[in-house]
Amino acid sequence: VGRAVRDSGIPRSEIFVITKVWNTAHGYKEALAAGSLSNDLLGLGYIDLLLIHSPLGPFLGSMGARIVETYDALVELKRLGVVKSIGVSNFGVQHLKALADMCRPTPAVNQFELHPLVWQTRKDTVKYCEDHGILVQAYGSVFSGHQDLLAQVSSVGVKYGKTAQQVLLRWALDKGFQVIPKSTHTLWLQDNMDVFDFALSPSDTQTLDTLKGSPWSSHADGNLVDYWNPLTAPVDIGFTTSSCT
Repeated sequence: VGRAVRDSGIPRSEIFVITKVWNTAHGYKEALAAGSLSNDLLGLGYIDLLLIHSPLGPFLGSMGARIVETYDALVELKRLGVVKSIGVSNFGVQHLKALADMCRPTPAVNQFELHPLVWQTRKDTVKYCEDHGILVQAYGSVFSGHQDLLAQVSSVGVKYGKTAQQVLLRWALDKGFQVIPKSTHTLWLQDNMDVFDFALSPSDTQTLDTLKGSPWSSHADGNLVDYWNPLTAPVDIGFTTSSCT
């Protein structure tokens, strides 16, 4: 990534680079080293946004997650100028409250799976983020390309002359989320950007808000099999103390 940015000829200030601290690098010293190493490997001078990948530990359980202790390393990396902004990923309300209860700086971003199929079960996390000035960055916005699920949205797209994917991106944008759709196909990249000339009606938004997974598929409960759900994991703050005065 760093080499591609340097070779692009685009000014560094016009490119926003995000990377994460992986579960195996949780803990203050470990995260500090991981963030510094990522910056060195990128070779871009600084990281625009560094996230804690999840509230889970190295064995994908809450044990060893040490989220507040790990977050302290990100705070220090920001103080040192290694990163410009810090945030979290896949954090539920209880994880965000743990940071607030210990009087840590508010994360700039919380990145987590968010689309109509899980909207009803994740509204509480969205509301907490909105109430505390945390940007919601949604992934999985276009159902990871699953055609059986996209087919349920196609009828809405016909009204606007848009694809199901464009409708889903517009749904997220209308709710104030930042979206990060991924594609390596030029045409799909262009389609993903062609979502700023329409807005969904209240009735269509309501239709999407209550969308369910295909009852005959592995997505019946609304959770995409491509992703995970750490938002409900228990909290492990780690070895640290409160910054409250």
